[in-house]
Amino acid sequence: MKGENKMKRKLALLMALALTVSLAACGNSGKEGKAGKETTDSKAGTEAEGKAEDKPEKLVMVTTTDHEDLYSYVADEFYEKYGIDVDIISLAYADVHDKEVTMALGGSQLDILTVDTVWPGEFAKSGIARPLNEYFTEEEIAQLYPAFVDEMSVGDDIYAIPTMTEGKWLFYNKEMLEEAGYSAPPSTYDEMLEMSRNMMDKGICKHGTAWAASQAEGFVCDFNAALYAYGGEWINENGDFVFNSKAGVDALNMFINSMKDNTADPASVSYSDRDNLDPFMAGDTAFVTCWSYAYDFTNDPANSSVAGKVEVAIAPGQGEVEYSATTGGGGLGITSSCKYPEWAVEFIKIAISYEVQKDVLDKFGNMPILKRVLEDPEILKDNPEFEIMAKQFDYAHGRPTIADYSSWSKMLQLNLSKALAGEVTAQEALDEAVRISNQEYK
Repeated sequence: MKGENKMKRKLALLMALALTVSLAACGNSGKEGKAGKETTDSKAGTEAEGKAEDKPEKLVMVTTTDHEDLYSYVADEFYEKYGIDVDIISLAYADVHDKEVTMALGGSQLDILTVDTVWPGEFAKSGIARPLNEYFTEEEIAQLYPAFVDEMSVGDDIYAIPTMTEGKWLFYNKEMLEEAGYSAPPSTYDEMLEMSRNMMDKGICKHGTAWAASQAEGFVCDFNAALYAYGGEWINENGDFVFNSKAGVDALNMFINSMKDNTADPASVSYSDRDNLDPFMAGDTAFVTCWSYAYDFTNDPANSSVAGKVEVAIAPGQGEVEYSATTGGGGLGITSSCKYPEWAVEFIKIAISYEVQKDVLDKFGNMPILKRVLEDPEILKDNPEFEIMAKQFDYAHGRPTIADYSSWSKMLQLNLSKALAGEVTAQEALDEAVRISNQEYK
């Protein structure tokens, strides 16, 4: 069962990579008081069960083709319990956002939204999605990892409920580290680069790592993790963009300097966060940061010459910051136009229920959102890497919530790439990005 489950997880995560990598993101953990204040039954549970005469014939949702089977399974469970059909419109990831916006604003029935991690700001501002706080108790929200709830929120309002976890971890070649005399992976960027140079000097690896530093969303995710690791933030308490701070400049210079001195593969500027796995799997690098699918993918002899040697660690911190990581994933929201929100909520509650989350892991390979599933001894027996992977969620940080995130990210990518190419300094690149951010995206 273990091998079968891991193969399903690898295939599921590879298919879902378009959703996670293209705009995958994070939330800043630690916010409180988002859920409704009821402590026994949530509004959805009491209303849905008490208004059988108001049952809809069907609910309608849009999702990606990658997740069609997953949500069809949830829909079957929902129908078995409540006798309500769910029509699922499945599209390529690139088409989901526009389809949801068109349906929601055009008057078509659309009840349940697929929400990528950087869409809540837009959906909240446009009024497409409704806040869900009143439908979930604090106890229900507390069962989920806070970082993923935060990335589905705008301020204290939750606009989608996360249904799966995802993130970028540090993967390392255990055999290389042992050959160099290291018994544990690095916990800071400085340690990782120092260990890399030592292994390079000993001829163990060609480069320490390869970044996903092309002009794409993948590097925004990596800069995000480094920004927080160095003690920075995107936006301050006054709502101003401030990522051109010393922390931001130091983080960006870390990437720049590591490629200048060859500690990181200089070709990183052309690598996506799939491409940077290639030198790692060829045995040329000792470290790589990537999404969860990389654990199975790099340990598969069909793909990798280092299969069986790859372990996973929490993404590094720096200085006084113990660790810092980027998360991804996605969730389900409810349209403001939905006439039966209490039933749509029940669909979401089934999707995040304990038994369904366990089944989803087994059948489709998605990492669960419920803490107690990832802490289940039976699950950990088949997936021991989850114990380390789950710990990272306590150190997760996210990109800013911006209504026009796609446009903002492209602007940021351009300025980061100019710095990586040496056209401007790190300070100049971030100053310009912050200037535009405060002028056009506040």
